Amino acid sequence: EDEAITKRARALLEALNKVGVRVIVCGEALIGRNIPRDQLLPFVEVATTATLARATLAAQGYATFWP
Repeated sequence: EDEAITKRARALLEALNKVGVRVIVCGEALIGRNIPRDQLLPFVEVATTATLARATLAAQGYATFWP
């Protein structure tokens, strides 16, 4: 079941990327969960912190959300 969820999540992220959606993850969360950057999909961006990324994007007029 976990593998099926992972496949569906990957397909969704790839589809979003194809239509121009930026996927940004929190660098602190990666460190806290011991997830190396080389395990991320190639188009995923890493922000220093989620708070900084949200503030920067909001100031640029982007909508942001918490999952």
